Amino acid sequence: MADDSSKEVKKTDEVLEIYPILPLRNTVLFPQQIIPIYVGREQSLKLIDDLPKGGKKYIVVVAQKDGSIENPKGADLYEYGTLAMVMKVFDMPDKSRSAIVQGLDRVRVKQYLEPDPYYKGLVEKVRGVSNPSAEIDGIVINLQEIFKKLIDIAPYLSEEQYHALSSIQNPGKLADKAISLMNISTKDKQEVLEELDVKNRLEKCTVLVN
Repeated sequence: MADDSSKEVKKTDEVLEIYPILPLRNTVLFPQQIIPIYVGREQSLKLIDDLPKGGKKYIVVVAQKDGSIENPKGADLYEYGTLAMVMKVFDMPDKSRSAIVQGLDRVRVKQYLEPDPYYKGLVEKVRGVSNPSAEIDGIVINLQEIFKKLIDIAPYLSEEQYHALSSIQNPGKLADKAISLMNISTKDKQEVLEELDVKNRLEKCTVLVN
């Protein structure tokens, strides 16, 4: 598995951009993951309303440190999040919204800006750091084997998810996929999101899913 597809060598793009910030309660979005997000808070609804009507719609999704906080401030949000594309927005009967979002890239929020009408962030994309090796290949195989055994005891996992996991050639993306499927705490998932060293990320995942 130590081929060009597994190389993730650039840690940061060193380009800062401003994106609207959508805080999440008790959820961490990973790159490549597609999830529905309930949008009910006034600030978040305003953010969704302000997205472009046509073309691609980009936001940065960041987990709250404490999901019980109704109106989080910058200090209540993690430093690392995920650049995401809003694929679809649905109006709900209670005047809330449901948004389908796809994670694209890890990002670091360098600074939270102007909380009204909603937070924006000065953001840089960050990349995994990896040197392909036999050791990483071994961790990948071990993680896949552990995940396969989990299917028999974890009712929320399926054979289809295992096959999807097994088809991923990039070790960093494999770790992200595996941990995104697990029913574990936001804090644990956030630690994996923030781990840029791919070998360390794989090791964290192995401990958390085992």
